[in-house]
Amino acid sequence: MPTFVDLFCGAGFGARGAVRGGGVPLLGLDAWSLATQTYKSNFPQADILTEKIEEVSPKKLGSKYRPDVLLTSPECTSHSIARGSKPGTEKSRETAIGIVPWVQPQGRQNRFPSSITDPFSIWPPEYLPLYSSVL
Repeated sequence: MPTFVDLFCGAGFGARGAVRGGGVPLLGLDAWSLATQTYKSNFPQADILTEKIEEVSPKKLGSKYRPDVLLTSPECTSHSIARGSKPGTEKSRETAIGIVPWVQPQGRQNRFPSSITDPFSIWPPEYLPLYSSVL
């Protein structure tokens, strides 16, 4: 069975689909304690970290967890159509940059974050070289 680390795990909605597809969660990471408490209830076998992604060490965790898949769902509700009619903020796009340090230590081939289907149409031009470098 493929294993996965779930970054920006929330309560585990994305992980639920991965588990239904045969995946096994090793670690869930999210900055919101209510979300990680819920994730732990949904996936008691997974380890949980309630921290900001930029405050943890991908290299350290990469040596402990050797997942087959890196499942990522960075925040998008402040800069995408998901915000509805509320004013948007471009700062929230930067949460996706937190994924980049995880790619190299994990050495995975499939790297598209789940909430970004076409990064070249939604990311500001200054992020495109960085994103292209990890594809």
